[in-house]
Amino acid sequence: MALALCGLCALGPAWADEGQAEVEGWIQALRAGSPAERVLAIEALAGLGERARPALERALHDPDPDLRFHALYLLRAPESAIERSLRRVAFGRPGQPGATYPASADAYERLIARATPTLRAQLLRISLRSAPLGQPRLVIVALSIWGELSRSREISDGEAQLLGELLTIDLDQASADLLEALALLPAPLRLQTLRRALRSSDPKTQARAARALGETASPSEAPALRPLLLPLLKHSEAPLRRQALYALELLGRPGPATLARVVEACRDPDAEVARIGLRLAGARRVQP
Repeated sequence: MALALCGLCALGPAWADEGQAEVEGWIQALRAGSPAERVLAIEALAGLGERARPALERALHDPDPDLRFHALYLLRAPESAIERSLRRVAFGRPGQPGATYPASADAYERLIARATPTLRAQLLRISLRSAPLGQPRLVIVALSIWGELSRSREISDGEAQLLGELLTIDLDQASADLLEALALLPAPLRLQTLRRALRSSDPKTQARAARALGETASPSEAPALRPLLLPLLKHSEAPLRRQALYALELLGRPGPATLARVVEACRDPDAEVARIGLRLAGARRVQP
């Protein structure tokens, strides 16, 4: 079997990238190996975790239906188990109200004990799947645990991108939890994520990003962030103008250039935009 797998691995990319070659070799084993070799390949790819994800996602579009099936299984099976644990944390043990707290606490401790980058990415992907289905409690639990696992740890670009994708969804009760998660990102990564969302063609996504910009910024970041928000005050969508003004208010005292645009907003046809503009223009002194 080992010799057969070595031959299959040779079909992968050059061994210059040894890790990727290993993944591609196991993918080839799924495609063309014997039943025993496929079982071995499934176990190996499951053990590789996130390293295998890009190749498995490509395999979802392969003409071979068996390979597509195995790839889908490998991509979803770990997250299905994580999602069951999250549901246990959120809702306790189904059908046993008296055991709700112990079941939730036990599931929570088990998840917290698995503090790996792979688990953190899985939590965010589960949030992305659950939010459009109207499951805010599950999203709140997933983001809360992600935050617990991410404090004082390095956060990857992939995780930041997943958080940015959550800005495209109305999270309802989980919105505050997303803001807390975004605040944990290192400043350069957080600003990169929010800038990307501000460039969205969807005004609702832009409005959420503007709000997050104001909520998560430090005072030292404010001068560089105000220019990102000012163009939004001319947008045709009033809710976006409101969030941009609210974010400017959170960033602190406006300078002369910002104040001039705020004064214009005081004459906005939307009553709420005008009210926020008047409050910001009247309550803040101009910086010298």
